[in-house]
Amino acid sequence: MKQQILIAILGAAALAAASSAAAHVSVSPKELLPGAETMVKFHIGHGCDGAPTTEVRVDIPRQLTMAHPMQVEGWSLTSKASGKRTTSISWKADGAPATTPDFEVHIGLPRTSGPVYLPVTQTCGKTVVRWNETPKGDKKLSRPAPSIQVTDHPMEAPATGAPMDHMQH
Repeated sequence: MKQQILIAILGAAALAAASSAAAHVSVSPKELLPGAETMVKFHIGHGCDGAPTTEVRVDIPRQLTMAHPMQVEGWSLTSKASGKRTTSISWKADGAPATTPDFEVHIGLPRTSGPVYLPVTQTCGKTVVRWNETPKGDKKLSRPAPSIQVTDHPMEAPATGAPMDHMQH
């Protein structure tokens, strides 16, 4: 009997860990052309331990040439900057959110290929979850930062925009 209880507890713990690890923050599209200006969308999978998401902050890496957030109904928007460069964008729920919307940002991508990591901090009341881990070797990440692969051959078509060199004025 004790062994069956232990197995049930371990099974429940493994299931909880798996669902927690599977939950993440994503950004789309995943692949874009170098130098493109486009809209990206951040999707928050769910709240934290049953509590709804009440604030989302995206840290803007230096690689991006610009970042202009879109207002979301029912959420207050703030941006921080260093000089003319946006360094972070935050959306805070104006009340108790029934659902968590997607958050959009118009970005300018670097002219060179490679990954761009966009760390996100998710707040659910008093709980704060930082989705900021980046790959280091073969280590499995428990809280990976959303990322965009900048490549000359994206698998997905960009949502909008094109490389700035190819844009007509």
